[in-house]
Amino acid sequence: MFFSNLETNKFNTAQKIAIVVTTLAIAAILYKLITRTFVVIPVGEVGILSVTNNEQSSDKPLLPGIHLVNPLDKVVTISTRVQNLNQTIELMSKEGIRFKLDVSLQYRIDPQNASQIYQKIGDNNQTIIGSRLSSLVRQGIVNYDLQSVYGTQREFIASQLNRSINTDLKPLGFIVEKLNLQAVVLPEKIAISIQDQYLAEQLANKRRIDAKGFVDSQKILRGIFPARTFINVASDGSTLNTNEPR
Repeated sequence: MFFSNLETNKFNTAQKIAIVVTTLAIAAILYKLITRTFVVIPVGEVGILSVTNNEQSSDKPLLPGIHLVNPLDKVVTISTRVQNLNQTIELMSKEGIRFKLDVSLQYRIDPQNASQIYQKIGDNNQTIIGSRLSSLVRQGIVNYDLQSVYGTQREFIASQLNRSINTDLKPLGFIVEKLNLQAVVLPEKIAISIQDQYLAEQLANKRRIDAKGFVDSQKILRGIFPARTFINVASDGSTLNTNEPR
């Protein structure tokens, strides 16, 4: 009787354990199905839907929010936030002088073209963009002399390069926010020469300003202190008028 009850208790315990394990397994499967069926895309990202074991993705992006998808499908998220790419590019000026230029490019992915970008480029796009940026900057800078790049036409050159890189990257699905030309790294002798030339121009401008200021001040003084009129009597008795400043 005692052994019979013991065997019964063992059977009941094993049955309970089996029920618990089965319940947990079912719960895990249901949880996995639910999490794969309902996909949450956070703000600042876009979802790319692709069928498992198939490289072909849906052209329709999953924008931020909750989406109902096939549990067998795979969802890849890509950031649509502004990304920053910094490069130091070796260039040659119009005069044939070699120098380096630090360039900063701010860009982002167009959400509507995210699937196209993922299929052609993947999620690591900075290598492709960096290569295109270097090529376009080299093609653009070669048309300008070093003095222009160093300062006199810097903003104009940056705006031209902005248009060029935007035209080049837009068909790929990227939006260019801004391209900045930063530090110019020159050979030491060239840097000293340009600095001396710049200082000489500044000194010449200062002298012109000082000279103009002196002339203007003399005009003002003449307006405030008009010339006096003196009457001189000549030896023959006639009078002579002479103007003389105070």
